[in-house]
Amino acid sequence: MVYRVQIIFILCLMFLEGVCQKPQLSFRNLDYRDGLPQSEFPEEMIEDHLGRIWIGYTNGLYCYDGISVTHFSARIDDSTSLSENRIQSLYMDPDHKIWIGTRNTGINVYDSEKGRFTRIMPVDQGGQLPIPRIWGFLEDQDSILWIIGKPGIVKHNLVLNSYEHIQYEDKSLSPMELEWTNTFRSIKQDPVEADILWIGTRAGLLSFSKSSKRFIKHPMPAIPQGITSMDVDYMVMDMVFSSPYDLWCATWAGGLMQYNTNSKLWAHHREVEIPSEEQSVYCIGLKDKNTLWVGSRKLFGTYHIPTQQYEFYENNKDDPSSLAYGYAVGSYLFTRDSALIVASAYALSIASYAGYIPDMDRTQPFISDIWVNDEMKSFPSSAPYLKSFSLREDENSIRFMLGWPVFIESSELMWRYKLEGIDKDWIESSQNSVHYPGLKGRKYTFHYEASLDGINWSSGRTTPEFSIHIPFWKQPLFILFNVIIVGGILYFFYKIRIEGIRKEVDLKSEYNKRINELEMAALRAQMNPHFLFNALNSIKSYILKEDKRAASRYLTKFSRLMRTILNNSKQKFITLKEELDALQLFIEFEELRFSKNFLYEINVDENIEKDEIYLPPLMIQPFVENAIWHGLMHKDTQGKLQIKVYKQQDVLKISVKDDGVGRQKSLELKSKSGSKKKSYGLQITDDRIKLIKDKFGIDSSLEILDLYNDTNKAAGTEIILTIPVLTRMDIEN
Repeated sequence: MVYRVQIIFILCLMFLEGVCQKPQLSFRNLDYRDGLPQSEFPEEMIEDHLGRIWIGYTNGLYCYDGISVTHFSARIDDSTSLSENRIQSLYMDPDHKIWIGTRNTGINVYDSEKGRFTRIMPVDQGGQLPIPRIWGFLEDQDSILWIIGKPGIVKHNLVLNSYEHIQYEDKSLSPMELEWTNTFRSIKQDPVEADILWIGTRAGLLSFSKSSKRFIKHPMPAIPQGITSMDVDYMVMDMVFSSPYDLWCATWAGGLMQYNTNSKLWAHHREVEIPSEEQSVYCIGLKDKNTLWVGSRKLFGTYHIPTQQYEFYENNKDDPSSLAYGYAVGSYLFTRDSALIVASAYALSIASYAGYIPDMDRTQPFISDIWVNDEMKSFPSSAPYLKSFSLREDENSIRFMLGWPVFIESSELMWRYKLEGIDKDWIESSQNSVHYPGLKGRKYTFHYEASLDGINWSSGRTTPEFSIHIPFWKQPLFILFNVIIVGGILYFFYKIRIEGIRKEVDLKSEYNKRINELEMAALRAQMNPHFLFNALNSIKSYILKEDKRAASRYLTKFSRLMRTILNNSKQKFITLKEELDALQLFIEFEELRFSKNFLYEINVDENIEKDEIYLPPLMIQPFVENAIWHGLMHKDTQGKLQIKVYKQQDVLKISVKDDGVGRQKSLELKSKSGSKKKSYGLQITDDRIKLIKDKFGIDSSLEILDLYNDTNKAAGTEIILTIPVLTRMDIEN
């Protein structure tokens, strides 16, 4: 029998040790270095639907997204900001809007999607709200939001948007006692009777009937000896039910108090080892049916109801993993995935314990802020909700700040992101800041994901699409349209000019001469459209590649060349200088077109007076074009083009020499490409040479030489054009 008693006694001791032992936690503390206030009391803390933690301090509203802290404060010139900085209560409604109770200016409602505050001001400040000071909210199943504060309670019908003010009345109380009794600090719904609300005041405990709108005061026992309080009674800071009839009250003067709503009996649960002035309890909550969470002036821990034992976590200023050293634990909460967060006047303490793994399905990563050109950008929707937006042409540097409230060290998080239009694959990073500078005008889509292990990834809440504006005069279609219009106008006037030449020749020339000149004019009319077609195709290619700079340079060269061609085409003959100037423009045009893949030189015998020798326009250009397109273009290395002009007796010799792949190789490449087009420019020039020979009775010829190197490999082609030396007198006669 004795043996059995000993066994039972030992088991009881083991049980008591187990239930009384505080859980082994370590804390990660955020303080003023992380953007939180210093020495400001945290009145209340809530978690929103995105998993962000909102904390109301005496100097403003703070939001922690798991990585960084954002501070919201009152701005006099902005009606969409907070009305004041002294925040006393927080509540999130079913629409995910956050109701914020202030000390003197009523209520602010924060719209998370729009990222702005709406003010509900008190009556004495021109609003609808009957009371200025707000300490708490409770919404019941009838869409009634009960708002407590000073003085009394407000019944706010959310459907009708109406307000009804109700106060406690007792003629036996002095004005000061009545004022303190009507300072409502906390509110709880009775778990048994839906009609009853329990209200903690600055001077004790009240129950309130919603239907009759009457209060009942529940007198509290005398304040224990040795406790100094400036209040007439206990100030009830917070409340929680541990059972249908056991209401626990966190009081300013008397510590933790228990009230049985059925028997109407009170019980003290003070910690005898704590000095009397430290007995103030600011917040309480239910850990399980036998255990309470307790936050006091300097301590935070648990209270085990069956054994009436406190267990507080150590707050050692020399141990960074302990609870933050300081005072005034004003609020705590457990997040949806059971992360414990404790708010005090000096820090925000995030607990971690063995086996804790954040729930990746509980919340998604989101964009917390967007910076444009190194400034935070405001949009019609707040960053976590933003699905699309547009930027100006000069707003081309964008930074996305990412958040993910899983409440572990940010260094343990992994990120990956991809910007459609820039990144082909995912880019992984340990940083939550993603920067894209120097973006061009176009549309983009930003993707992002987060992971704890690099294997399982959680997709971002949104996939924002955005565009950077392109001025209409820089858009490819507009440029192409203008090129076509300019080309068409040039071609139209050119055709008019050619028709004029034909009519003039028909009226003034004899039959044979008229026929020859008409054929030469027709050949020029055929050749210029041929070149124009090639040039427009090149400009079109640059535009389709969105190479605006190259297209602009190319178009400038093109316009100059067209102007020169139009001027020259007015004449049957032009000077050698004019022909060489036009030829140089053409070569520069082709050099730009082929990205300077060849060098060129034009050498003219010093004894030749270029202004005194005449020849038909565009006589040399087809041979130069042929050398570039069929000789130099197919060469793997940089090529060279040489043009030499010299006199030999009474004829003019023009040599066009390239070090390209040669005629045989060019024909092979042409055969492989399947092209069967003739060299139309060369055929036209050959016909013109024959006409010159018939007209002036002077031998005009074209000689084509294949060049070879020392190893008998093709080393280019040389064309020697022989035409008569014509002076102005020859032309006029």
